[in-house]
Amino acid sequence: MTEEFLQYIWKARMGRRVVTTTDGEKVEIVSPGEQNRDAGPDFLNAMVRIGETTWAGSVEVHVKSSDWDKHRHSSDLAYDNVVLHAVYEYDGMVRRSTGEVIPAVTLKEHIPKRAYQAYRDFLNNHLWVPCANELASAPAERVAAALEAVSMERVRRRSEQIRQMVFQSKGDWNQAFYESLAGTLGARLNKEPFEMLTRQTPLQTIMKNRSSLSAVEALLFGQAGFLDQDFREEYPLSLSIDYLHIKNKYSLSGLPAHLWKFLRLRPGNFPTIRIAQMASLLFREPLLLGVLVDDTDTRAWRQHFQTSVSEYWKTHYHFDTLSVRSDKNLGDDTLDLILINSVVPFLYTFGLMHGNKAISDRAIQHLSELAAETNSILRTFRYFGLECQNALQSQGALELKKQWCDMRRCLDCRIGKMLMEKELLGF
Repeated sequence: MTEEFLQYIWKARMGRRVVTTTDGEKVEIVSPGEQNRDAGPDFLNAMVRIGETTWAGSVEVHVKSSDWDKHRHSSDLAYDNVVLHAVYEYDGMVRRSTGEVIPAVTLKEHIPKRAYQAYRDFLNNHLWVPCANELASAPAERVAAALEAVSMERVRRRSEQIRQMVFQSKGDWNQAFYESLAGTLGARLNKEPFEMLTRQTPLQTIMKNRSSLSAVEALLFGQAGFLDQDFREEYPLSLSIDYLHIKNKYSLSGLPAHLWKFLRLRPGNFPTIRIAQMASLLFREPLLLGVLVDDTDTRAWRQHFQTSVSEYWKTHYHFDTLSVRSDKNLGDDTLDLILINSVVPFLYTFGLMHGNKAISDRAIQHLSELAAETNSILRTFRYFGLECQNALQSQGALELKKQWCDMRRCLDCRIGKMLMEKELLGF
C-alpha cells in the first residue's frame, strides 16, 4: 500500500461511502480539500463533518497512524491545523503539538477487494500508455473536456517559459518571438542550434542589415557556421565576403556547423532550407509579433508566414550542389506548427501581461479552430481510440503523454481517474 493511492482514495471522497472515526462517530466528507504537493499536510482547506460538528482545516494521510510520529508531525506546528487523520491501518492515536488527540478514520475496510492490486497492475503494465486498452471505452465528450483542460495547462506552462524569454530579452517581445519561431522551424532535431543561432544573432543586428535578402542570408548562414568553407559557386562566395564584413563590424561569433543535423530529415526540413525560409521572413517583416496582435483570424496569421526562399535556394538544398527547382515554401503542416507552438502561446501571454484578456481569449479560440497536428504520438493515440478533433485537443494529448503517461501519473490524470473510478474502485 502507498500513500499516493490512499490520497487518491481520499480525493475521491471514499466513493462517498459512509465512514466513521475509530471512536464510532459518523464522518461526512464535505470537501476533501486541495492536495498539497509541498511541505505540510497532504490536503489543505478540507471540510469534514464529524458527528454534529463541521471542521475546516487540513487532512493528513498515512499508511499507518504510527507514521505520524515517525514523520515527527506531533512536534511540527504546521500540522496543528489537521482536523482528521486518514489511515489505511490504525495502530494508535496521534496528537497535535498541543496534546489534543486528532480524530482518525480507517480506510482499509472501505477499499474494494483487490483495488490496490488492480491499480498496481494498471500502473505497471508495459503498454504504450497504462490505459491503452481502456481508452476506447471512455466517453468521448469527457475525454474531449479532459484534453482541453490539459491543453490549457500546457498553454500556461508555455506561457511561463515565454515570460522568462521576454525577461531574458530585457522586455523585447520581438526578440523573444524570433527565438521561439526559430525553435519551431528547427523542430525536434535542430531546435537547440536554431535557438542558439537567434541568441548569437540578435534581431536588432538583423534589422540593421536588411539592405537585401542576400545580406540577411549572409548574416544567418555565416552565424550558423555554413560559410566557413571554400565554395565553387558565386553566390555562396559573395555571402562569405559579406558575412566577414558584418562579423568584423559587429564583433560577432557564430556556431560550429557540426551542430546542425541533416540525417533522417526530409530535404525540405534541412536546416539550410529552414534558415533560408527564416531569412526570407525576417527580410520581409522582422517585427512579426506586433502585426499578429492586430490580426483577428488564422487566415491572416497564416498569410504572414507564407513566404518563398531566394532564387539560389530554389535550386539547392546544400551550398554548391544543384537540385531540381522547387519553390520550397513553408508547407501547411509547418505553418500550423508555427501558429500552434509560437503564435498562440505568445499572444496568450502578451494579452495576460498587458491586461488585455480579449487577446488571450482570441489566441485560445484560434487554437480550437486549427486542425490537430499529425505526429507519431497522436497517430498512436488514434490507434488506441483517442481521436483529437482540433489543435486544442491535440496539444492536450501531447501534454498528457509527456507529463502524465510517460511518468505513470495515472492518479493525477483526468482520463486515468475516469477509467479507474469504474474499473478499480467501483465508484
